[in-house]
Amino acid sequence: PRDRSIGIIPNSVSTKDKFSELVKKWQKETSMSSVTIRRYAHPAYQEILLMREEAVPLMLGELQTNPDRWFMALQLITKANPVPAGASFNQAVEAWVNWGKQVGHIT
Repeated sequence: PRDRSIGIIPNSVSTKDKFSELVKKWQKETSMSSVTIRRYAHPAYQEILLMREEAVPLMLGELQTNPDRWFMALQLITKANPVPAGASFNQAVEAWVNWGKQVGHIT
């Protein structure tokens, strides 16, 4: 039998677990930064971006329970932008959550 341990992500590390760990690291290391671009440039945020579509429902879930700056990542991955111009942070959260429900990413 072929050795499946080479180049295979262990089943013990789920996408949700990986996402959660990256979110914790990103928030811990950038929570004191008021400069949004620094938060977006953080390696953990960039790694979440690399998760692509798999991360979308997880980001939307985060917006429902612990809102943070997921807007750029969501827009880049989904190519959508349901947020009206001039919207506040809370309005942007609401727009993305509603969008996620409409397209079936979250309930």
